[in-house]
Amino acid sequence: MAILRGFMKLRLADTLLALSRRVQFKGKATLLDHIGIGPSNRNIAPADVGVLECADGIRMRTTRPTDIMFRELYVNGLYQDDVLAALGALVRPETVFWDIGANYGFMSIWVHRHLEGRVQITAFEPNPVVLRELSGNLTLNGCSDVRLEELCLSDSEGEVTFFTSEDQSWNATLIASFASEHGESVEVRVRSTTIDRYLLGHPEPKVMKLDVEGAEHLVIAGGRDFLRRSDVAVVAEYNESSIAAAGLSGEEYLGLFRELGFRIEMLERPTFGRYRWERRFTIESANQLPHLCNLVFTKP
Repeated sequence: MAILRGFMKLRLADTLLALSRRVQFKGKATLLDHIGIGPSNRNIAPADVGVLECADGIRMRTTRPTDIMFRELYVNGLYQDDVLAALGALVRPETVFWDIGANYGFMSIWVHRHLEGRVQITAFEPNPVVLRELSGNLTLNGCSDVRLEELCLSDSEGEVTFFTSEDQSWNATLIASFASEHGESVEVRVRSTTIDRYLLGHPEPKVMKLDVEGAEHLVIAGGRDFLRRSDVAVVAEYNESSIAAAGLSGEEYLGLFRELGFRIEMLERPTFGRYRWERRFTIESANQLPHLCNLVFTKP
């Protein structure tokens, strides 16, 4: 009977996960985590998961299914659909899009498919292990024209220490104190450059996705000239924990963008369905923000 109950429980979990990949709703993450099949479960994705069929026809593969982003894809079928809604509204055909902190490439692939390849995409990913996964997923999805850069965008040119973990279960970071909170004890030396330096030989982006686990202030510092004078749009993560580990308050983080002339907005989660660009509101203070979210920075 115990074996039968275990089998039925497994089948129920599989059924719920299959449904989860099709349906998005407010409070879903909390509900799934409560019953043990949410992305916080490090072992939610089977070791032999193979190719994962995701939303919008995207296919993803990894050799490290404990990775937090892959767990999100396994449970939800997509990753950060508020970012997807913003990118869908902001990225235009024949323009340049930068995916800074590309990880397994889901955002780059989604933008490529959304615009049917009529966009110049550069994916920045300094982690050599993740870069191999990224390259494979781009090939798997017919996105071989995406430019890969094994570079860390920061505030200096040269080499920096990148912190990651043995099983890639958490997103890697430049911030040592944030890395230690998540057991990221593996140090990798990677090449770094700045936005302003990189742009001396490459076309300027019109939209950037920025998700670098607390090092956003370093990326901004290395691109102040470009960010101040251009009308680029930035979709960036706001994470109180990583921001605090970097020595900033929430208001100081927002101030980095404000002083460069950016307006700050956030998309509102609808009760049912995916995020929509039309449902966004202006952010005046960090007090309006949850612990973890994504923000849209545009020039008025």
